[in-house]
Amino acid sequence: MKNKIILFLILVLVGVAIFFGFKNINKISDSNALSIMVVSIFEKDQMFNINAEYPQFKLANDAFNKKIEELINQKLSSFKENASRNWEALRSMPDSPFGEYPAPFYFEAVWKPIQTNKDYISFVINLYSFEGGAHGNSEVFAFNYDLKNKKEVTFKDFIGNSQEKLNKISKLVIADLEGQILITERDKDDEELKSMIREGASPKFENYENFSFYKNKLAIYFQKYQVAPGVFDTMEVKLYENQLKQIGIPYFE
Repeated sequence: MKNKIILFLILVLVGVAIFFGFKNINKISDSNALSIMVVSIFEKDQMFNINAEYPQFKLANDAFNKKIEELINQKLSSFKENASRNWEALRSMPDSPFGEYPAPFYFEAVWKPIQTNKDYISFVINLYSFEGGAHGNSEVFAFNYDLKNKKEVTFKDFIGNSQEKLNKISKLVIADLEGQILITERDKDDEELKSMIREGASPKFENYENFSFYKNKLAIYFQKYQVAPGVFDTMEVKLYENQLKQIGIPYFE
């Protein structure tokens, strides 16, 4: 009888943790012995379903790790606020079906390492969410860190703070995006669509803040609606070593 009571209490506690949510930290190491802690956040109730992970790096400085953590916390806070407001609005509608179905809103954060070695950290976080409205949303954020110099790598750092090099990269990126987006003859004649590409990928450093790099490749990420209509979602352009050496990017010299 005593064992049954203990088992029952354990099951209750597990159920409470699953329903109200928990935060877990797992420590992993990559093949280059770079210690990485992965923070997992899981919450589920009648309103939303949250499943998020983000990394923390033992060898990076506090400011870099805090920037990653604050991004997720800020996005989660905004999601919960909007989802709660929309939940109440939907439930107040006459004959609303939302009271009958569990967790109509969701938030997911997935991180992908591009390189994690003794020299550099470069990774991407993709966010997916639905908090009401006609469709969900997606965002992409990239982080880069120089382990030898103990500092974050911005795009200005990466190209040597050169406007001339940015101008050349922008031309390559715009040409690539036009190849991805301007597919039909009608698209190629769409001046509004072409203008959106050229503005979103224009040679301004703020347009290129999300990037990753590894050996022979540079990837640049654009937010949904930055360079194209929402149907294209977030966009990615890859530039390769032969292109970047011609421009004179320090990392590829």
